Amino acid sequence: MRVVAFGTASTGEGYPRMEVLLDGLERQGVAVVRALRPLFRGPAEKLRVAGGGVGAAAGMMPRLLRAYTGLGRAWAALPPHDAVLVGALGHLDLLWLRCLPGGDRVPVVFDPFVSLHDTVVRDRRLVRPGGLKAGACLALDRQACLLADRVLVDTDAARARFAAELDLPPDRLARVYQGQDDRVFRPAEGVPAGSAAGAAVEVLFAGTYVPLQGIATILEAAARLKGCPVRFTLVGDGQERRAVVARARQLGLDSVCFVHEWQPAHALAARMHRADVCLGIFGDGPKAASVIPLKAVAALAVGRALLTRDSPAARELLAHGRSAWLVPPADPEALAAAIRTLAAQRELRESLGAAGRGVYLEHLSPPALGNALKGVLEALVEERRGVLVAV
Repeated sequence: MRVVAFGTASTGEGYPRMEVLLDGLERQGVAVVRALRPLFRGPAEKLRVAGGGVGAAAGMMPRLLRAYTGLGRAWAALPPHDAVLVGALGHLDLLWLRCLPGGDRVPVVFDPFVSLHDTVVRDRRLVRPGGLKAGACLALDRQACLLADRVLVDTDAARARFAAELDLPPDRLARVYQGQDDRVFRPAEGVPAGSAAGAAVEVLFAGTYVPLQGIATILEAAARLKGCPVRFTLVGDGQERRAVVARARQLGLDSVCFVHEWQPAHALAARMHRADVCLGIFGDGPKAASVIPLKAVAALAVGRALLTRDSPAARELLAHGRSAWLVPPADPEALAAAIRTLAAQRELRESLGAAGRGVYLEHLSPPALGNALKGVLEALVEERRGVLVAV
């Protein structure tokens, strides 16, 4: 089987979804041809343009022209292939692909990773709900999904949301979990993991400070743990970072350290190795209930104890008290109690980390995801052949 990765999706540092899937496919013996022309300098820029209206879109026209001209040339030079994979936020990529010669006949799998409407309107709150821009995002989500033969979602909970909100046939959606690079996110070798015996327990959070992550809940939990031998390190930057830092100062949280500099994957993995507990997300919105975030997958991959919100998505793979510690969303008291429990029990932390690592290897590693995606592609190609034979 030969698969073409097509479009403007980024695959470099900070963009693990597409790269992990392609790596996984190659490990399963699938030939991958990359026809990628990244359009944006980062996901934040892409979302700003999506929510910025006509002016922002007009400013992108030269870059759009270069990217899609390059994609057209790359498409014309491609060898014979069985299917095409279009990556995250590739709504316009799909429209362009279907206009290219032969692009209307090739089996296409679309991996949106997130709903544009969900992200721009609900998550980042860049666009007013119910307005014309929000409606346009929703329409673009649906149109792109209808142009694809299969649409990937990262959990069963997300599949149910996509089908309901975009009015899509359930058989058009296929679940392939998120993963992390197992060459970077893996257990520490030759060095002790976690904090030294007798030292303060290190609790690590890494994120982009968007509402679904529930960072306010983390701060309120830290306030309840004043005087306990627990240190919090919050790594990252984003839209709510200034408000979070201000709130930490207001609460007098000397136990909370902020690291705003961008962390390469290997540096983040090293921080996770030194942590005793890695935090996931704690927001109480519907999107937070339907995802297993990359930070959680990374914690599982390195074998550290994961503490995150209980949700339908989390329960698809994680068992409370066995492979992760799950707490109700937006509940600082429950989060503080969980941290107390994990801080006091090193053996529990180690058992959670070991079991979580097993979940990663079985379901979230590149080979596991490559196998899952290969199955989706094979079924789609066989289905398309059957249609052609019938015709």
